[in-house]
Parts: sequence; structure tokens; C-alpha cells
Amino acid sequence: MTRMMVSVADMRKFGLGKAVKKHCSFRSLLEREYAEHLQVQKLARAIVAWRYEPFSLKLADGVRYIPDFSVLFFDNVIELVEVKGPFVRDVGRVKFRVAVEQFPEFAWCWAQKTKDGWAFDRTPRR
Repeated sequence: MTRMMVSVADMRKFGLGKAVKKHCSFRSLLEREYAEHLQVQKLARAIVAWRYEPFSLKLADGVRYIPDFSVLFFDNVIELVEVKGPFVRDVGRVKFRVAVEQFPEFAWCWAQKTKDGWAFDRTPRR
């Protein structure tokens, strides 16, 4: 399945940021920016829906992981997304890798903001 991508610049051109702001509050401006990206994808019918911090996954006793976003695609694949800036702490990367290994029923995406835009590292559902 080809997934159409629409830029955040296109979204801002149509004033869609206000719709995202009303959707929920975010822990960071980076997560809000990614939500704007997802809202454009939804309006372009590239995805069915998205949720912010949809649930918590238990990785071990006393260790939990909350994905930043879940994305539902038209082929019924649910992708869990972790959004990061250019500098990442090791604990964030380790938790993400453990979650990918323990929950293969989801597709996974590491979305990292760079000086050139978003870089995506995707792991398909197994």
C-alpha cells in the first residue's frame, strides 16, 4: 500500500494547526508539530485516525512505556510512534527497542526531527 505524505507546511498553509491545538494538549512543541503532521495525513485520507499517548505498555516490573502516538492505517495496521528531537537520551531509545521486541503485533515508527525535517525509522508488524 502506498502511503501519501503531506507536508506540515501544506497543513499550515490551510490553517490546520488550530484544529490540532484544540484536539488535546501536548507535552512538547515537537509532539504538537508531529500531531499537525498526522492531522494533515488524516485529512488527505492517508490514515484513518491518530491518538496522542493512547495507552501504557508494561515492559517489566515497575517499567512502563507510553508511545507518543498511535496511527491507524486503512489496512488496519496500528503503528505506534515515538517522537524525538535531534538529541536523544539512551533511556528513551532503550525503552523503545524493548517495546518493539515485546509487542510485535504493532508496527513501530521512530520519528526524529532533524535540521532537514522528519526522519523515520519504521519497523513493520511481525
